[in-house]
Amino acid sequence: MKSLILRFQTSALIPAPYAHAIEAIFSFGQNSLDYKFELDYLDRDQLSEEEILDEGFSMEDNLLLSGKLPLVWNEQLESLVNKTEKTYPKELEDDQEFWDIEIGAENF
Repeated sequence: MKSLILRFQTSALIPAPYAHAIEAIFSFGQNSLDYKFELDYLDRDQLSEEEILDEGFSMEDNLLLSGKLPLVWNEQLESLVNKTEKTYPKELEDDQEFWDIEIGAENF
């Protein structure tokens, strides 16, 4: 496996400031596992700063992390991917969360 991308988004019923999307990207190398993790809060432009703060959030809640993980993670992630049951829904209901797994194969 050369890469793994995980995507998640809260259901359409989750309002701002709670609605969010997550993307985690893993790039497998011979000596390291690079990662990028991004958390974005959605539709906050529809709220005032006071409404966001009153819910316990700040104006800077989005998050972007990147770095390297020890190689021990390679085997664990591959094992989890192999155990994952893949489904392909045509359309999501409003109360369903969005999940996506994208695998960049080498010998996978």
